[in-house]
Amino acid sequence: MRIRTYGNTSTLIANSGNLSAGEWTHAVAVYDGADMVLYKDGVEVGRRSKSGPLDTDPTVSVWIGDNPGADRKPFDGLIDDVRIYNRALCPDEIAELMASGETSRLARQVVGRDHRAGKLSRAGRR
Repeated sequence: MRIRTYGNTSTLIANSGNLSAGEWTHAVAVYDGADMVLYKDGVEVGRRSKSGPLDTDPTVSVWIGDNPGADRKPFDGLIDDVRIYNRALCPDEIAELMASGETSRLARQVVGRDHRAGKLSRAGRR
């Protein structure tokens, strides 16, 4: 997770909870104006103090699953049901989303291209 406030960029990398190949993982990144927090499958796996309002720039895109710029590290897998909220979710809300297994109707119905194999596959299947 990387965010910028007051012109300073901070990065948070989980200190536990490695991702395993071939397994779906519920991942959440939260910024509440005081802390950056990462969750894996409803459990906190990283935290860093950070304060201030998020810097915004309409010419800079949001990146999910990759690092912008020269130090690119693209995620080699499928990302499904991405959500960006206008507020920080609390731990109870994150646990509820994780436990519900909720996915968007669109995510269940979409047929996409597997970028690694160049094959079509249903969301949630490899």
